[in-house]
Amino acid sequence: MSARWRAGLGILVASILLGVPLAAPGPHPAQADLSSAPAGAAQAAILEARVAADCGISTQNPASNTATGPHTVSISNYSPGAGSNQVLVVGISLQDPMGTVTSLTYTTSSPQTFTQAVSTGVGLFEARADLWYLVAPAAGPGTITATLSSGSAVVLGAVTLNNVNPTTPIGTVASATGDSANPSVQVTTVAGQLVVDTLATVGDFGSPTAALGQAQQWNAVNVGFNERGAGSSKLAAGTSTTMAWVRNLNINWGLVAVPFNPFCPTPTPTATSTATTTPTPTVTRTATPTTTATATSTATLTPTGPKPDLSITSSVEEGAGPFSPGSVIHLVNVVRNTGVAVPSSTVVRATDRVPAGATIVEASIVGGATCILTPPDVTCDRAGLGIGEEFTVRITLQLPDRVPGGGSVTNQAAVDPQNLVAETNENNNKAQATIRMQ
Repeated sequence: MSARWRAGLGILVASILLGVPLAAPGPHPAQADLSSAPAGAAQAAILEARVAADCGISTQNPASNTATGPHTVSISNYSPGAGSNQVLVVGISLQDPMGTVTSLTYTTSSPQTFTQAVSTGVGLFEARADLWYLVAPAAGPGTITATLSSGSAVVLGAVTLNNVNPTTPIGTVASATGDSANPSVQVTTVAGQLVVDTLATVGDFGSPTAALGQAQQWNAVNVGFNERGAGSSKLAAGTSTTMAWVRNLNINWGLVAVPFNPFCPTPTPTATSTATTTPTPTVTRTATPTTTATATSTATLTPTGPKPDLSITSSVEEGAGPFSPGSVIHLVNVVRNTGVAVPSSTVVRATDRVPAGATIVEASIVGGATCILTPPDVTCDRAGLGIGEEFTVRITLQLPDRVPGGGSVTNQAAVDPQNLVAETNENNNKAQATIRMQ
């Protein structure tokens, strides 16, 4: 008899504008090459880039609860929190012979019904993982209630996502099951999507850990039934994303993952008037034997020309905290150019100095090259940056084991610190992120 069956038996007894292509709304806004764009399209293109730069999905207010035996399990007094284009995500992990989730609601003054995105399906005494979502949840507080077809050991986890495409909230879902160590599932993704997963295990006294690069959202267990449920999130950087959990022991598991599409609204260009300079003729009279007057028109225009304008922002992917000492977080530094193009012959450098005592695990330009690590500094180089273009540096960081002073540490980021690029504004070339710690 396999370990899975032994555990199960024990439990039984859980637009183009002027011919220039602009970024389209949806899960993966294309970056237009605007280095040779007509002058009339420049304002709309830069506006599009600024809106697209804010397309990232953030997470907040994770919560969980467990129950054993009843036909319902709930999370009370849940509030999605402040934000726009929100989606409430719920993961359900259970173990029950042929049990299913018959309904899932979020109730404030009236109930709202979730949509099931994916499930590992039903198997006798096997771990089952479901993931559900609700577009535009009420402000709350309210109660999340799952109704089951029969009594079960169940873990209910929830987290709110901000800035999700309300029309097409999800991409291609994935699921996997197994009797092995280290559960994982491969997800087809588009860069910029946020992947959320839900794990269910049975017959395991231990606790799985979210793999490197994933932000744990919840991790809870039904003590006595050895049934665990957990969830995490990860920013997709390419066409394939792996969601995995580290547990160096053969266990029965089910794992589902759903990529959520960011909301990238289509901006409305503002019409502007362009002044046209008309040369003034200068008449020069030259005395000649025939006394002929010759008119000469002269116009001299000295182009002052705009310059690039690089800027950088720095934030923590997991939100405002507070974080436990020694926990792993992800810094996201976004470099933008809202001026004219920086040619590819010029290096655009982004640097980061992590807080004292923190450990840099890895760093790279999203969808691009790996950065150079010289702790406590990170250096990332890119060849040129077009009008309205941007790139993102993502740093995986383990926070210090103790806080040197005041309950917070500071991350410092900069762009073009060596001043290779002449800009219209140098005052937006530095940024910092304050990381609150427990």
